[in-house]
Amino acid sequence: MLALRQTSSSLHRRTTSSKDKNGSFPQASWPSAAPSTKLLSCSVAIGMNRSLCEDRRGPFEHMKPTNLVKGIVRVTMQQGATIFSGFMSDQLKEDMSRDERVQKGQLTAREADDEAEAWSDREWSKRWE
Repeated sequence: MLALRQTSSSLHRRTTSSKDKNGSFPQASWPSAAPSTKLLSCSVAIGMNRSLCEDRRGPFEHMKPTNLVKGIVRVTMQQGATIFSGFMSDQLKEDMSRDERVQKGQLTAREADDEAEAWSDREWSKRWE
């Protein structure tokens, strides 16, 4: 006979072959889930006698100073990292093309360095404006 028991977040099967005192097989027990601060699914919320959406934030709770500052810093860091990685990617591509032209003899090393510096100044200021 198969009986099911619930642990943390998964179900485990265990086989039972012994009968209890009454001569019947033991029944599966389903302990109620412990309260959690995590997002709850509908079935868990109903099983815990909680109203749905009880754990949701208020309408302007994200505008508290700490939450607002955290959001601003996070978005600023993400945008800065995106701009910087795009600049580095383009700089690497341009450097490789200049190196190829130097190897073919179309440019001297000094001209390539001057071109790289001009490109870097022009692109860096353009991306941060």
